[in-house]
Amino acid sequence: MFLLLMFILKIRSTLNNHTRQNKNRQKKSNYQLQDDECDENCQYCDKDSGKCTKCKYGYGVNFDNFKCEPCLDKDCFDCSYNYLKCISCSTEGYGIDKESSKCLPCLIPNCKSCDSDYSKCYSCKPTYGFKIVNNEDGYQKICEKCQDEKCEDCESNYSICKRCSYSYGVDIQTSNCKRCRSYCDLCYFNYEICDWCISGYGQEIINGRKTGKCIKCSNHCDNCFQDHTKCTLCETGYGFEIQNHNKTDKCKKCTQDFCYE
Repeated sequence: MFLLLMFILKIRSTLNNHTRQNKNRQKKSNYQLQDDECDENCQYCDKDSGKCTKCKYGYGVNFDNFKCEPCLDKDCFDCSYNYLKCISCSTEGYGIDKESSKCLPCLIPNCKSCDSDYSKCYSCKPTYGFKIVNNEDGYQKICEKCQDEKCEDCESNYSICKRCSYSYGVDIQTSNCKRCRSYCDLCYFNYEICDWCISGYGQEIINGRKTGKCIKCSNHCDNCFQDHTKCTLCETGYGFEIQNHNKTDKCKKCTQDFCYE
């Protein structure tokens, strides 16, 4: 009797397991069917209704049929929730008009980025920087040409230069541009500290640190940019001197038989 009871319980357990598995397969099949109802440009498909609630970038939901359609605005990058309403623009110099949800050119002249609100500027075009003005709407940021004509980056404030043009560097005291020191080619961020010396000159290094000054290379050396004591290229007719089978940083006149360049 006991064995018969155990056999019946085992059969019931097996039948219940099969029933649960069939229900799970049916449920999964229903989900798959609903996924198929949303088109390939849908990012999120509602499992219960089979309707698309969010589309991929460049597409938005059409609430007439809940399908994904290209953003109505050609300058729109993201209209994923509604193809008629843009959230983010794709074209530089364009931003959202919150009333129409369309992309319009930045309202402020020489503005580079106004993405979330076309009437406000978040970054200016190169060689332009922010200037605060007081108008009838209150204080507003506009983009003004850098105050110093040699300035290439004054974005945070048109009167304060952060980086100057070729052969000029920033004067930290005045925030204006000054010509690099003698024998210096590049000093963008500080006119007193050279980043790259002219040919025939190299960086002065004291206690392992660059001083920002340019010193003439050793005799007959053409290039020693990183360290004025270490030549990287000898002038024509000269090659590196060899000592104990090793190349030195000194230049020596080439012989008829040998020249180590």
